[in-house]
Amino acid sequence: MKDVNEVVSDVKIYDSMYQLEKGRKEEAPQPESLGPRFLCLLQQFLRTFCFCNSDVNKELCKKENINIILKTARAKSCPQQRNSFDCSLFCIANCLLLAENISINEDSYNQDNITQLRSGLHFVLTQKNLTPNPKKLLSSDFVASFI
Repeated sequence: MKDVNEVVSDVKIYDSMYQLEKGRKEEAPQPESLGPRFLCLLQQFLRTFCFCNSDVNKELCKKENINIILKTARAKSCPQQRNSFDCSLFCIANCLLLAENISINEDSYNQDNITQLRSGLHFVLTQKNLTPNPKKLLSSDFVASFI
């Protein structure tokens, strides 16, 4: 059984709307920014739905552990979007790269790649007589063709 510290030991935030200080690869997240607020909600979700009736849940419920996920979380350098409407596509791109064990940094992809990703996803998801194959969507060939 994992303990609380194991559960929150390797949490990273990739926020395409939050720019780290120039030259920094990672930093402690700013508690008032959106990423850490979502992490706290994720901790509540895990406590409520994943660790109910477990020792981890008991630890997460203690007052001193209310936002323990923020103690080890790191905001990481990642590509930045140039608009306010591509958040989900940047998130998808990050997930695709992480699923392929490809590390993310500010040069991993750019806004033009995201535009290509949008078009590619639209094409794959709207083809008639073709059910999108999740394995094909997540294949390294698909990822590499847009990123």
